[in-house]
Parts: sequence; C-alpha cells; structure tokens
Amino acid sequence: EFGIVPDVAVNGLEALNFLKSTKGKSAIGQSTKGRSTKGQSTQGKPPYDIILMDCQMPKMDGYQATAAIRQGEAGEENKAVTIIAMTANAMKGDREKCLAAGMTDYLSKPIDPVKLKEKLTQYAELVINAETISSAVINELERDTLVEVPEKIAADSDAHLPKEQEQEQEQEQLMVWQRDEFSKRLNNNEEFQYKLIALFLEDAPKQLSALAISIRQQDNKQQHEISHKIQGMTANLSAQALLHHTRNFNHYLKTSSPTYVQIDALFQAMQLAYQTLEQELKQVTNEKLIKS
Repeated sequence: EFGIVPDVAVNGLEALNFLKSTKGKSAIGQSTKGRSTKGQSTQGKPPYDIILMDCQMPKMDGYQATAAIRQGEAGEENKAVTIIAMTANAMKGDREKCLAAGMTDYLSKPIDPVKLKEKLTQYAELVINAETISSAVINELERDTLVEVPEKIAADSDAHLPKEQEQEQEQEQLMVWQRDEFSKRLNNNEEFQYKLIALFLEDAPKQLSALAISIRQQDNKQQHEISHKIQGMTANLSAQALLHHTRNFNHYLKTSSPTYVQIDALFQAMQLAYQTLEQELKQVTNEKLIKS
C-alpha cells in the first residue's frame, strides 16, 4: 500500500547475497521491489535503501547479518545501509542488543503500519554513518513501552504455576481476539484480513504440533524457536489470550532451570487458548463464505 514491493530474504545469509548482488550508490526515487529507480547503476542490481531486519531467523539471525554488513561482508557500498530491527521482543536489553549489533533503529512486532511508514519516511533520504549510532535514536527507543515479564512466572526453577481456578479467571479476563485492532493494523483491508486468518489457521496447528514434539524430546532450543514463531503469528493477529500464554511460555524457557512439568503445563494453556481462538476465527471465515 506504500507503493513498495520488498525483496524477501528467508535468512541472514540470503540477505547478504541480495546485498552482494547490488552495485553503485543508492538514490531514492519511486521504489519497486524495495529498490531505487532513480540514479541506478548500469552494473549489477540497484542498491537497497532500507533493510527491515528480523532478529530471529534460521542459519544466520538478524544480529549476525547486521554485524556482517557493517563489517563490509556484503560489500563496502552496503556498510552504511539503513537497518531497522524488527522483533517480537520489546525488552530494554533487546533494544540495546539491536543497537550494539549496528542496527539503525527499531520496530517492535506486531508491525503498526503508521509507525512503519514514519520510519520509512524518516530514513528514506538519510545518509547513515555506520560507525556511529545517534544518541537521539537511543533516547527514542528508551521512551518506548517495555514488555514486562509476567509476575506469575518466577525467574528460577522453583516457580509455581497459577492454580487452576486462577488460570480460568485469567483466561476469562483476556480477550480471545481483538478484531478491531487487527483490522486497524491492516488499514481495514478485509481481503488482507481473511488471507492472514486463513494462513494462521493453516500454520498454527502445525507449529503447535511441532512444539509438542520438541517438548517431549526436551529440546529447549527448538521449543524457543517454535514458540517465538507462534508468538509473532499470534501478535500479528491480535489474539490477546494466546499471545499472553505464549509469552508466559517463552519467558519461562529463559529461566535458569525450566522443568518439563511446568513447560508442559504452560503448553497446555497455549493449546486451550488456541482452541478457543480457532472457533472464533472459523466463524469469521464462515462469514466470508456467506458474503461471497
């Protein structure tokens, strides 16, 4: 909707290869495929103006990819390219990690189109110095709202789960799906909304099944990677209850000695929240069928 069609890299290694294939200096014009159409070099592909860098990716994550770019591994002409971090985390330490890796700025997920447009406008014609990070950027990031670790998940292996009754009350207080917020984030575009809902209903059960297997295998790394993916998908959908339980799961995995029993209990809460959400989303897809 901004008139930009980005090139999508599935991991940091692919991003580096995209950058290596470019030649010449960037000049902002009407962008197509995420690149400038003015002042293009005749040698190689035109350079990228901005990179939206996902922090967690397979093979090479966003932090590693950014460090490689700043060190010139994607070509000297790309060392100073604008890199905006995109991550589902909004903790103070995560912001500092993004900046320390050499990223220019930061956007937290789920992506708000208004904030995204502000960042694109802010950096579209700005020459970035790869050697320094503006203190103004750091101050801006510090003003952002922090995501707090839920009090009910203690930072040690002796953490106790809420009682059954408390879990039920907690579930009731959380909205299953914030449909208005979801719609607003997609500029009230119904077609986009239905597509995202369909993709979510197709992919979420697969991710939950993979997470269940990783829990049985006690593979902490896989649990973190899969649950992080579920968290991002859920945040994009504005599914408050499932997002809450997925965050609880992620936070507990980061404690010093997570136990299988508590991990499984938190996963069961995620599954219950998904089942409730699934029912609501399927009603919406039925609405679409009736309309059509």
